[in-house]
Amino acid sequence: MDDRRFDSLVKSLAGGASRRAVLKGLLGLGGAAAIGGTLAEGQANAARRPAPTPKPVTCPGSQTWNGSACVCPTGLSQCNPDGGPACCNDTTVARGTPDYSECCDNACCQGHCYGEELCCPYPRTWCEATGDCCPIELPYCCGADGCCATPCCDTTDGPACCGGDSPKCCPGDICVPEDACCNDDDCPGCQGCQNHICVDTDANCPGGVNGCLACVDGVCRQNDAKCDDGNACTGNICTTDGTCSHPFDCNRSSGCCDDGDPCTGNVCNADGACTNAFDCNLANGCCDDGDPCTAGICGADGVCSYVPFCTADSCCDDQNACTRNVCDSTAGTCSNPFDCRSSTGCCPTGQACSDDGACFTPPCVEIGEICTNNPCCGELQRCYPLTEGEPPTCNICLLPGPCGDLCDYCCLGSSNGECLGGGGLCSPTGAFCFIDSNCCSGSCSGVPVLTCD
Repeated sequence: MDDRRFDSLVKSLAGGASRRAVLKGLLGLGGAAAIGGTLAEGQANAARRPAPTPKPVTCPGSQTWNGSACVCPTGLSQCNPDGGPACCNDTTVARGTPDYSECCDNACCQGHCYGEELCCPYPRTWCEATGDCCPIELPYCCGADGCCATPCCDTTDGPACCGGDSPKCCPGDICVPEDACCNDDDCPGCQGCQNHICVDTDANCPGGVNGCLACVDGVCRQNDAKCDDGNACTGNICTTDGTCSHPFDCNRSSGCCDDGDPCTGNVCNADGACTNAFDCNLANGCCDDGDPCTAGICGADGVCSYVPFCTADSCCDDQNACTRNVCDSTAGTCSNPFDCRSSTGCCPTGQACSDDGACFTPPCVEIGEICTNNPCCGELQRCYPLTEGEPPTCNICLLPGPCGDLCDYCCLGSSNGECLGGGGLCSPTGAFCFIDSNCCSGSCSGVPVLTCD
């Protein structure tokens, strides 16, 4: 029996015909009679039955009736446009995925159709290079090598199976063990691929190798030890971005608040900040302001006050030209005694300044004697200077001569010169002046009464 006759047998049985009639028809035994009897019986039954109610159209498989024909659901394609019942999914999903199917001899192949309408089902691999449907245990297709149990390597001769104990291949590299890495992307967290082994790499943490984070078991962890600045008074904190923070905290070590000033206190507060308050009671000299004319006094509250206290005569200047400025550096007090020697004009008119700096009224003397002040000379007398061109340091009282006031300044440094203020003449040597009446006529005679040197 050929395939076509077998299919006819199956369809007859499915239509409700008796097995004996079908077999007789197939074997040619009373076929006509059997068929005729069957038809007669069918017509008689039909005459007795009422007219049948139309049944709705039933479409094969997953197809649905659109009013004029059976069609596949949206997204699926009819395997055989001439009436095949199968609807395949070869347009909305990728080949090689569980939901993919393509038409293969009026049936959907959930995989790849090849050869004489053969199906290479998922999850088996279709190896196009060799035309093989790879067994489950050989899931890789590596070019000319065909189906392989291990991944493929891209070599200069094309894809090749990884062999032996090295079932993994890195691009441009030889096969490596399955747990090996090809690059950093194959490694977890901050680990990097070195010689196909994933190792902790600080460079993959924020801040890189110069940051304070350390890669430990693939996780970037803060490492405060990398932030040590060598300062015992600051904290060493590694932040999450890989940078260091050094907040000051005086509680970390003693002496963190010492500012080097002996006049300030060094107090470390609970919050780690320092207080350096001034207190002059902490050391001597805290109130010395460098002024030689004041003295600093340290109070019980640690605050300085300043009072006048001289250590030099310049501190005692009373702005009086006729007094001396005297400082008692032991007591720190000033005195300003009068001293007419300090400046000219300190004594009243008619008084002289003594060697001890006091003013006094000199006694008056007779004619021919030394006078120290014009008022010492009597009526009609004058006090004449004895040295030409200089203040009167040695004066005498004289009556005016017949020529008037003689010898105010005499001789003028030359012989036979005229005496200033009168008509007398100097001696030939210029050492004295004649004062008798003959001097008025231009020729002097007699004894000089005044020497000019």
